Parts: sequence; C-alpha cells; structure tokens
Amino acid sequence: AVVSTQSTGYYRAFAALYSWMGRRARLVFVNSSWTQGHIKELWAIPERTFLLYPPCNTTSFLKIDNPKRSNRIVSVSQFRPEKNQSLQLDAFKCFIDRTGRKDVKLTLVGGVRNEGDKQRMERIFGMGE
Repeated sequence: AVVSTQSTGYYRAFAALYSWMGRRARLVFVNSSWTQGHIKELWAIPERTFLLYPPCNTTSFLKIDNPKRSNRIVSVSQFRPEKNQSLQLDAFKCFIDRTGRKDVKLTLVGGVRNEGDKQRMERIFGMGE
C-alpha cells in the first residue's frame, strides 16, 4: 500500500509538472487525433495544438485488395538497454506457452546507435530463434 501511494503521488506530481510545462509551449504539433485529445486535455491549450500527420503518401495502401491478415505483434524501438527487448521475448514466449497459439508472430524492428547496440540486437535475435 505504501509503494502504491508513493507511485500514485509520483505520477500525480509528474503529471502536474508535465502539464505545467506543456502549457508554456507556443505551438504544439501532434501526429494523431488520440494524442491531440490527450495533449489538449492535459495542457489546456487547444488554440495552439495542431494535428500534423506524418509526411507519407498513404493512397497506395488503399489499392491493396483485401490483404491476408496475420496475427503479428510489431515492436518498434531502438535496440538499447532501457528498451529491454529480451523481456518482450520472455513475455511473448510465456504467452505462447500458456495459450498454445502458434499462429502469432512477434517482430522486433529498430535501429542501433553503436557497436554495443548492434551486439545487443544480434544477441536478442539469437534468443528469438
């Protein structure tokens, strides 16, 4: 109960600071309607919050004729220690072991900054095989 109370207090203090800092922005651009609603609610500056979708052409996706659906989890992040992709692999293995689902695939996608990250990525890929 003490840890829960401390966690809640920390979250509230962080949220208040985040909100206070956000309200000081002159302009805010977000990349989804969900994020836009979230920021407008937290920062209370709707007149300075604008939705800007990523600059990519999506019309070619509309031409795809009923693609075959696959059960795939995609995780996108850099291969850095704090991202802990090995924990994702452990959790996914636990999911497969408990459910027996062999039709679900986990795909890790991301970049590396340096040789250490590259070695981490290779080690993680070796774990998943």
